[in-house]
Amino acid sequence: MRITLFCIISVLFCMQGLLAQVTYKETNNDSLQEIKKDQIDSIKQLRNDLIDSSIDKLDKISHVEFAVDYMSKVVYLGRNYGIKGYAVNLTAGYYHKIGFYGEVIGYHLSDVPSSKQNDPVSQYLAQVDLALGFRREILENWNIDLSYSYWIILYGNSNFRNALKNSFDLNTSYELSGFQAAVDLFYMWGKNSDFEMTFGIGKGFNLYHLFGKDRLIITPTFNVGLGSTSGLVKKNQLLTETNPQKSANLDKFRLLDLEPSIPVEYHIGPMDITVSASLELPQNIKNPAESTLGSKPFMLYQATLKFYIH
Repeated sequence: MRITLFCIISVLFCMQGLLAQVTYKETNNDSLQEIKKDQIDSIKQLRNDLIDSSIDKLDKISHVEFAVDYMSKVVYLGRNYGIKGYAVNLTAGYYHKIGFYGEVIGYHLSDVPSSKQNDPVSQYLAQVDLALGFRREILENWNIDLSYSYWIILYGNSNFRNALKNSFDLNTSYELSGFQAAVDLFYMWGKNSDFEMTFGIGKGFNLYHLFGKDRLIITPTFNVGLGSTSGLVKKNQLLTETNPQKSANLDKFRLLDLEPSIPVEYHIGPMDITVSASLELPQNIKNPAESTLGSKPFMLYQATLKFYIH
């Protein structure tokens, strides 16, 4: 009896030891797998951070940029002022590491309306903008961009070309955990003047290493545009030489446009490609001269190809 009891106790003790060893091995394997996973995630994050830092570095060193922009409709805040076709813009700019920059922008408009007094000077170049500005990250994730532009308009009569010749633009944006918020203040003046304000909010989703050291950002965005349109309407009337249709509401600061959009940006090396589809929802059109497209929603497609040289 004593021998049997002793044998049973010994077997139980051995089984407990074996179970403890198995449990330890399983726990040890789980820990090793968790450590290995953390290491892999850390390496991936480091590779992604290197791509982000290399892209950010391009904006923080002195460099030259060349860009080509395409817009399927020539619109501003959901409104079109007589130009029926598409637009292609060519931009050349120098950006100093301190933050100051200069740009020359040439606009090709496919269907520029001619006035009765003066046809377009060129069917290939409709407008040239000369811009001076300053842009910089003033605090972590908080950017600011100030610029002044002088417009050289090459179509329409002299009254039209002088209606709006200058602009001042202030843009500020902040990013936190992928969420982006931006505010843009835009003032145009000449013989007439207009002031617009745009608010935008979006969420960025990043994809890395699709074809190498590259980055793809998809940023669903919603923009709200507000402002006055009296200066732009007067400019449109000067171009088409129609009878003025007066409306006191055109000078008032009001809601102009709602714009949900999906910009997709792809960056690899010194090249940056952005394509965007937007649903334009014009608001508060008080005068037919405000927009030849009317107040119905429409789609707007844009694309930008940009090269950095440093």
